[in-house]
Amino acid sequence: MARRWARALLLIFSWFWLFVGIIMVPMLGFIMPKMFANLSAYAPKGQPLPPLPPGVLAGIMVGMFLFVGFFFILLPAIWIYFYKSGHVKATCEARDPVRRWTDACPLPLLGMSLWMMFGAPMLLAMPFLYHGVIPFFGMFLSGLAGSLLYVIAAALWACCAYLLYQRDVRGWWITLIAMLAYLASSLVTFARHDITEFYQLMGYPQAQIDQIQKMGLLTGNHMEWMTLFFMVPFMGYLLFVKQYLPKKTPASI
Repeated sequence: MARRWARALLLIFSWFWLFVGIIMVPMLGFIMPKMFANLSAYAPKGQPLPPLPPGVLAGIMVGMFLFVGFFFILLPAIWIYFYKSGHVKATCEARDPVRRWTDACPLPLLGMSLWMMFGAPMLLAMPFLYHGVIPFFGMFLSGLAGSLLYVIAAALWACCAYLLYQRDVRGWWITLIAMLAYLASSLVTFARHDITEFYQLMGYPQAQIDQIQKMGLLTGNHMEWMTLFFMVPFMGYLLFVKQYLPKKTPASI
């Protein structure tokens, strides 16, 4: 129907889709070899699985990379090329001349706002999914204390999403401080505690925890590196969208 809000949302979705694909490629390169090298972790006791031939492993890896490359990189890149076209934009604006809610905010900033708005309900689900377990500056909070922190984080996320949509620079500063605090909290906690403690507090069966330990994916300092791996791109994007906010002096804020 050539609605201008639909083009804006599809363009934002396509960029997010492409970002997920770019993240998945190095993740697969890290996780897949370890998974295949530790297939014995999934085998019943006393029935070890024979190692995969090198050719089979290479074929599986190539197939996975081709799948991810096609569905998570090539397809969203095509969508971005199409919906970002000036011709498509002009067509939507001509057929839908009414100013829509997506026009009130630059698209990169709108994408950040929408991501945070959808993240707020997910945070509210964490007390039920994770039993309220959350890293907190060298320890794990759980139960009522952890659930309360998730609720506060969800309210803060929703507030920042609204402020960013309104192009209020305070939303950007609150988001930056909150993310830096979460990053520091996670790094300090996982430097002192193993991820298995996190799973135990979540109520995972011991047999499942033992399998995770055998796989060796999240043991040692892997969680610290994983946290940095996901947080650095987010922080970079947060710094990028700062240019779309009005510049205010400290006195005016």
